[in-house]
Amino acid sequence: MRKIFIYVYALLFSNLASAESILTNPPTDKLDMIFGAMFGKLGVFGTNGSNPFLAQMQILDSALLVFAGIISTYLVCNWVMKTAHEGDNGKKAASGWHLVRWTAACALILPMPNWGGYSTAQFLTATTVKMGISIAYNTANALFDGDSLKEIATSNISLQKVDSVAHNLFLSSVCVYAYQDFYKQNIFVNSSGNQVPKFGKKTERGMFTDDVHFGQISDYGQYDKDICGTYSIHRFEANNQLNASIQNGSVPSITAGLVIDKSISDNNAKLAAKLLNDIDKLGKEFINKKDFSTYQKAIEAGAEYSKNSRDFAFNLIRNDTKIQQMSDAVKNDGSLYVGAYYMRITDLQSRTNAAIAKVPTATGIKKIDPSLSNEIYSELIKPINSYGEKLNSPVATFGINAINGNQDSGWWESIKATFKGD
Repeated sequence: MRKIFIYVYALLFSNLASAESILTNPPTDKLDMIFGAMFGKLGVFGTNGSNPFLAQMQILDSALLVFAGIISTYLVCNWVMKTAHEGDNGKKAASGWHLVRWTAACALILPMPNWGGYSTAQFLTATTVKMGISIAYNTANALFDGDSLKEIATSNISLQKVDSVAHNLFLSSVCVYAYQDFYKQNIFVNSSGNQVPKFGKKTERGMFTDDVHFGQISDYGQYDKDICGTYSIHRFEANNQLNASIQNGSVPSITAGLVIDKSISDNNAKLAAKLLNDIDKLGKEFINKKDFSTYQKAIEAGAEYSKNSRDFAFNLIRNDTKIQQMSDAVKNDGSLYVGAYYMRITDLQSRTNAAIAKVPTATGIKKIDPSLSNEIYSELIKPINSYGEKLNSPVATFGINAINGNQDSGWWESIKATFKGD
């Protein structure tokens, strides 16, 4: 028996010694301070408070002692009666385990002056709570370490693909240069004495977007300003308070979350403008060389937009001062506010992904002049679509008109024609 107790003691001692690093927490831990303010005289928690529950606990202990006295009287009488006889009942009643349990139970509910009037059971309970606070503190610090927290915050950043945007933008660029080239080279039209319509890009400022129209830019002519499509770039509209705060270097808490939205939106607008310029150059190059590799470069430009947009948001979150502030707060305050910090991280991710999702849009070609169907559609647009299908590049048709020979048809008619094999 003595060896068993020695082994058990050695095992417990070694376990507690190895766990010492995770069973400690600083005195600034908010949970430790709260329990210390309520049960400070126990000496378990870091703060010695006013012990507002001490009187109630002492009343509870007194009641337990009265109840324990009744139970003890019964147990003693029962033990004496059973041990007066031989047999199995006498052997069981005479077992030392009954005496140990009875003695331990009485000792646990006796108020101890060393612990401010609290009982041993309450002291052991508080010690277990203290261990839980320390474990929670160290777990939260391991999780909310600076680098770990950054990985958590950036683990759900979305990647918005704009292949279909690049495809439609390339077609719009080829279309407008094709119109321009036709009227520039057609001798009959230029010698007819009529004013020749001019084609190009015209930007209009919408409520939340800058719309670039591909089509006729002259006041004379029979074509629409967006006959070759429209390219829309999202614009962030910040209120005056936010703009003033950013310029002054201070952001009020009510608008702090909008800063990320603005930063990502502004960057997306720059990337969208670059995408427009790059693909517009490729469209012009295709008109001159009829080289289909320019289309592939346009799709690659769309992939570059997606990557750069996500990378910017990724670095923005990793370098956000709020991430480091949360990490420092956990080191000081402990695990009490971890749930609130997770909510802030989730909100940060949601705002980031919502801003990334504001990608530019391109409608594609709206309509081809039937009289120019052969020059523009058959020789340019149709071969590009065929090449795109070989590359498995998505061709956006929803919500726009699809060109089919000398006539244009709505998107629903185009889908039905596809299934019918027309």
